[in-house]
Amino acid sequence: MPPPSSAHRPPGIELPGLDFVALAKGMGCAGRRVSAVDDLDPMLSEALASCGPALVDIAVDDATTDLFSHPR
Repeated sequence: MPPPSSAHRPPGIELPGLDFVALAKGMGCAGRRVSAVDDLDPMLSEALASCGPALVDIAVDDATTDLFSHPR
């Protein structure tokens, strides 16, 4: 059983050393990395407005244990 700290983290997100933005660009897609909350909306808008596929790589703090909770 996974430790409690990783109980709500989806599998397959711990992929160190992969640059998804570079991979996307290498395949001809738009790719941007977001590491600040204030940049998320503009980057998503840019990706959705693109004429082709686009990747938005969103950095998540390693201390975050539940990626699925929503504020109530």
